[in-house]
Amino acid sequence: LTYTYKQIQYGVTPYILHDYPYLSNNRAIELNEDFAEAWYNRGVTRIYLGERNEGLRDLSRAGELGIYKAYNLIKRFSE
Repeated sequence: LTYTYKQIQYGVTPYILHDYPYLSNNRAIELNEDFAEAWYNRGVTRIYLGERNEGLRDLSRAGELGIYKAYNLIKRFSE
């Protein structure tokens, strides 16, 4: 999918630009609950979408699975 600057600027792009990362990470987690990168990416996406508490929980799971930089984000967004 390719979009021009004007399409992005004026919101002509379809919802998929916003929802695709969230949905693809959900699917990755469904397929493999130990996929740390998917937990991390979904956590960041959720925080970006305003779902702070859910995002922090996902980041915590990512940290448990070995992505230790997730703890830095948890600290940053918990304050």
